[in-house]
Amino acid sequence: MSTYILTISNQAWMGGILIKMKSLFILLILLPLLSHAVDVSESDGITNFTLQLSKPLSVDVSVDYYTKDITAQSPVDFKSSDGTATIKAGEKSTDIPIEIIDDTNEESNETFNLIITNPIGVKFPYGVTEISASRTIVDNDTIVNTEKKPESLPTFDNISLYSTDSPFNKKIDENPEIDPDSSIKIQSLVESDYFLIQTKEYSSPVYFANNKTPKYDVYLPCGNEWELGVTTLKNLPIPDWAAPSDDSGGLTETVYGCGEGAEQDNHMVILDLENRCEYDLWQARVNNGIWEASWANGISMESTGVYPYGISSRGSGFSFLGGVIWPDELALGKINHVLAIAYPYTKAGGPVAPATDSDGISVSEMAIPEGAIIQLDPSFNLASLNLTTYELAIAKAMQEYGMIVVDTNGDSGISFYAIDPVSAVNNPYESTLPDGSYVLLDNLDVKVLPLRVLKLPQQNSSWEEGLKIVDTGCNPFE
Repeated sequence: MSTYILTISNQAWMGGILIKMKSLFILLILLPLLSHAVDVSESDGITNFTLQLSKPLSVDVSVDYYTKDITAQSPVDFKSSDGTATIKAGEKSTDIPIEIIDDTNEESNETFNLIITNPIGVKFPYGVTEISASRTIVDNDTIVNTEKKPESLPTFDNISLYSTDSPFNKKIDENPEIDPDSSIKIQSLVESDYFLIQTKEYSSPVYFANNKTPKYDVYLPCGNEWELGVTTLKNLPIPDWAAPSDDSGGLTETVYGCGEGAEQDNHMVILDLENRCEYDLWQARVNNGIWEASWANGISMESTGVYPYGISSRGSGFSFLGGVIWPDELALGKINHVLAIAYPYTKAGGPVAPATDSDGISVSEMAIPEGAIIQLDPSFNLASLNLTTYELAIAKAMQEYGMIVVDTNGDSGISFYAIDPVSAVNNPYESTLPDGSYVLLDNLDVKVLPLRVLKLPQQNSSWEEGLKIVDTGCNPFE
């Protein structure tokens, strides 16, 4: 006679008397100890129901299961599932994974059940034919006010940028292959001298639009200059309060025409949340009442975030928001994506995948091409650095997701990008970052950190021949 506990995720049952009859293990007494719904965030992707015994048995134990809608509905809120779960002989548990659907609709928290039936190797007590465990899906969506400039910004998870196979959403494998020239190339980072976060200058504000937002045709002078055959991006939803980043540094320089030689970038990003489109504008401005940008393009928020044949607002062919840091991530101390960086010594001669374009300028053997991924050794002890909350969040992401080279910057510094605070009425970094156009990361010393370049794909030396505009569903050119 033995006492066991059979736990099914949040639903626990005590097994009292276990006897063996003709090689069949039977739990004669099962009493419910706990029954309540466990919360799972809509953004978690998967929730596991765990079937667990208090100690292993000498035979397999299995149950059939199926999901049951309560207030959560399949397939809108989660994917229904049914099958058989088995705890192997000698083991204590097994998981039943259920996929959660992360939508962009603001809704109440919703619940569904997992029903457990047909036990083999054990029996339910008192004629009970099924037991259940619950999950409550906690909504992560907040309706962004598109009627006026928002008081604060939504969270990164709320916006849900790019597909799961996007290079910006992939963690680095446990044992990645390191480039044989990694140590040489890291020297170009050391020569860049320091890390910083671009916030107000050379980053971009983000504005939110919907089908009611006023539409404008944006004139694109670089379309002619680059012989692309287009001069206008049509029907761009631009809120009345939208303005590009101010990169003037207090000077009065104005960008004219296709401003490739200008010092200012004046980026601006529009997110159309209803149509799930990201519009990236470079050197945006209003000229005599007409919206212009030296160049602009649009891409689906459901895509990989990579313009397949370049011609984006980045030198690398990436969407602007790929790898950009959101205010809530720094406040919470957790960044769940790759970090975009720019540095002075990007390699000439073409990008490496996943980049599709390049403005690399250096012919040094130390130079790193756009598209390269750089990682902070995950075994490095971050506790030794006395990091601030925001530095620690960045350092952890450098270890887990890495940094991807997206652009060329000035004469020194390795730039991370964070959303320009002008995006909202209230400064979203007020309690998180020092105020300024940029923030130096003093405790992340590039000369000390064990950085490494992951194995580089071959440079695409003929990339310029393949540059072209393609229909993304979000870029009506004329």
